[in-house]
Amino acid sequence: MHYHSGDLISSLLEELCHVRHYSITWQQRGYIHSCEADICKKDLLTMCSNFQDEYVAIRWKSSLMASIPLVEISDGNKSVVHLQYGSPVASLLDQASSELSQISLDAADKKLSIDDAWSKLLQTVYRKIFEPLARNEAFLAVIPANEDIPSQSASDSLFYQQFVEPYWEKTKTQLERSFNNDLEEQEIALNEMAGILDDFVRGLGVTHSKTSGGDYYIEIGVVPS
Repeated sequence: MHYHSGDLISSLLEELCHVRHYSITWQQRGYIHSCEADICKKDLLTMCSNFQDEYVAIRWKSSLMASIPLVEISDGNKSVVHLQYGSPVASLLDQASSELSQISLDAADKKLSIDDAWSKLLQTVYRKIFEPLARNEAFLAVIPANEDIPSQSASDSLFYQQFVEPYWEKTKTQLERSFNNDLEEQEIALNEMAGILDDFVRGLGVTHSKTSGGDYYIEIGVVPS
């Protein structure tokens, strides 16, 4: 009998968990991503929806692989496994701090348009801050407290300590809320997280508003470092 690698099983299972989450979300809302008319709010809701999906899918996958023997360890014997996030979270957070500062400078020097600066800022906030924090937390939620695993502590990052932490702690509470009770409160949690993310980007020196003419105004200020 042929057995597949643990990495392949993990990847396939995660994709199936994403599909399951999309299906439940569609049944609850009738759509996957926000239909919000406010462009800036829509961007923040989409970002929150994306890392909420990562969190839910990884918790499901990790729980399955920690409870069902799926991975071959030797001579056809299979075992459960406790998964963990594969990248050092603190170093990603420190990269984010540098990238956000550079985006702010480039916007101030007109090297980036405001639209491009907003797009790059959101990409960094997602890829280097909230996505890795959400994925890491999803893995940790399943790992037993007595399990000896390498530290992936975000608190090793000065940027996390000085700026990110209070926003992340509130976000983490909402992620847990969205996961509990069969996802019944995920829509409420999503809107709460969008508000937290709005406060976060404003804390980065970014202001956005809708003008009386219906246009959207975005200003990129000085990012704290």
